[in-house]
Amino acid sequence: MEDIELKISLLQTEPTFKDINLAAGKIQNLAAKAVSQKKRPNILVAPRIFSTQHINTSFDPTVELLKNTAARCRTTVISFDVFNKVYAADPNGNIIASCTKSCEAKDETMVFSVDGVCCGIAPISNLKFPEAIKQSAALGAKVLFVLGAWPKSKEIYWKLLNIVRAIENQFFIVALNQFE
Repeated sequence: MEDIELKISLLQTEPTFKDINLAAGKIQNLAAKAVSQKKRPNILVAPRIFSTQHINTSFDPTVELLKNTAARCRTTVISFDVFNKVYAADPNGNIIASCTKSCEAKDETMVFSVDGVCCGIAPISNLKFPEAIKQSAALGAKVLFVLGAWPKSKEIYWKLLNIVRAIENQFFIVALNQFE
């Protein structure tokens, strides 16, 4: 495999079930801490931040938080919303890629570039479907970011599927799971 030079910080936190402002504050604090490090990351990855139980289905604040965090930190930020769609926002706060659970939508951009490295994104259950993951490899991804919400009881499957998909597609996988 070729040399890949990315600095990635995983912003691991539990979802907040009732207080959206608390959840947003947690992510913003973790992001600010990550970008203040000597080896500043060029990619931040956050798990699902809010619970679906307390979100109005017509508006999900996750996407705005993602864009604002990317712009404030001047780095690429990857996360997924309460509807299980993964997004990547560039350092200017623009959405540069998105992918639904099945990645069947033809107008979605599943790959993007960070410092010359082609990256892909995949949500939750796409690990179960090799053809969904192969789409990112076919588009040139060298690194795939997989965001999950797998239950703790299926942790072994989460780990194994990430390993298998990395081997099958000959790319690196950066996986962040929010155990439920």
